[in-house]
Amino acid sequence: QFYTAGADIASTVTYQCHYLVCHDKEEGKNWKECNVDSMLRDGVSLAREAGRNVLSSSLCGNRRLFVAASIGCYGAALADGSEYCGNYGVTTDQLYNFHFQKTSILLSSSPDILAFETIPCVEECIAILQVLQTLGKKEVLSLTSVWLSLACCNG
Repeated sequence: QFYTAGADIASTVTYQCHYLVCHDKEEGKNWKECNVDSMLRDGVSLAREAGRNVLSSSLCGNRRLFVAASIGCYGAALADGSEYCGNYGVTTDQLYNFHFQKTSILLSSSPDILAFETIPCVEECIAILQVLQTLGKKEVLSLTSVWLSLACCNG
């Protein structure tokens, strides 16, 4: 519906989907890592399929439609409100590992854009830039655009 309404970019619904969430013993969740991988890939696939369906119905003409793989901040995976302040109590290396795993899986589905969204602190931005440098050196990132949106007041 977003594409037919004029949107050129559809964002996946993968903002809060992450491995930290799947191991929450208090909530009784214990999904396997491969299930999270599948959910991340499915987010890109479903958005891509929606675009193909709209294009095949001739409702969009000859427009190019894009898929943005949504990657939330570390705090979004914690679901404890820390996504608003960025006070996670973790190291830059931990933030790097968090973003590297999810970004690598999403890239395997070939989104047009990686959308790092509502990052609340400079330390997390640094970790994301390190991930992008690593993936750029491996030439995994060559055909994918990136956006980084911030939600920080004093960094």
